[in-house]
Amino acid sequence: MNIFICFFFGSIFVFVPFLPAIREAFRSTDSQALKITNHILRDPRSSPDLLYWHFAHLINAESIEALETAGRVNEASFINNSILAVPGGLLAPVEKTVSRVLSSASIELEPKTAYLSKIVSLHSLKTGKKNALNEIHAKEDLVIASGTKVIWWASGRDITLENDLDLPGKIQASRSLRILGKAQFLHLEAPVIGTAHAPEINAFSFSVQAEGNPVRHTHKEHCEVRAGETINGDLIVRGNLILHEGAQVNGSIKCHKEVILKTGARVSGNLVSRANIDCQGKNWIGGSILGQKELNFGPDCYVGSENQRITVSANTIKITGCFRAHGTLRAWSRASFT
Repeated sequence: MNIFICFFFGSIFVFVPFLPAIREAFRSTDSQALKITNHILRDPRSSPDLLYWHFAHLINAESIEALETAGRVNEASFINNSILAVPGGLLAPVEKTVSRVLSSASIELEPKTAYLSKIVSLHSLKTGKKNALNEIHAKEDLVIASGTKVIWWASGRDITLENDLDLPGKIQASRSLRILGKAQFLHLEAPVIGTAHAPEINAFSFSVQAEGNPVRHTHKEHCEVRAGETINGDLIVRGNLILHEGAQVNGSIKCHKEVILKTGARVSGNLVSRANIDCQGKNWIGGSILGQKELNFGPDCYVGSENQRITVSANTIKITGCFRAHGTLRAWSRASFT
């Protein structure tokens, strides 16, 4: 009898750790992260502040103020072998052998000219129309004029993008980035991206979920959320997902296939999908958006908030009409404002 009791309790002791795995096999919660191909490797273009300090280091300046003093000249002259200091005003074409250009004043580039040097203004900078540029930086305002191409990196405090731009490089603003026309891009980063007015987020009623015990709704096939319906908690869908007009999800969404947000649909958390994501207009997503394929934004779409910078990333991104985001927009293949 004692042997039987020992065997019985011993079997339970061995069997209990396997209960969660058995339960998952029969009733999957789909709680693992949805794998999205990672095309974003470490980016050597980091902070513009580090770039200014790098320039200061090259001339043994102990501060940015000392760098500005060294760059204050009346005519173009070399500070050392690697930096050409130029006065404010119109910048003439620069020899290809000059790797770095520095100005302590505001400068403007000549139109229809290629500048292959790294150009830095410690005040404002405005490109000419149809410039071909490698790298440009302004400590204050930066205007990228129509028809211009930036190959590697552009940064400024407030950046204005005019029309018909080709921006394969990183465009990084420390305060705001305004888009005034059409643009092809790969990487935009700023606390505020776009010119549209922020929606009334307070009108979106959030549910408070108990910490450590989140509500999760799982659908093994397709799912449609009716117009005006509100779902409290995270939503996991194995098939396609459609949020009809005015539908709200107070939580995050994980979808294995296509996601469609009809006009006015809202999501308070993150949105992740292995297929296409189509936001048809007047949508608000409070968290990050990660898509495997195409991501489309219709008019008056908003992503993130002033207090929460997010990442929007997909293979292709297409933005039509007014748009506003906070954080980073990154396309692996191509992106456009139309």
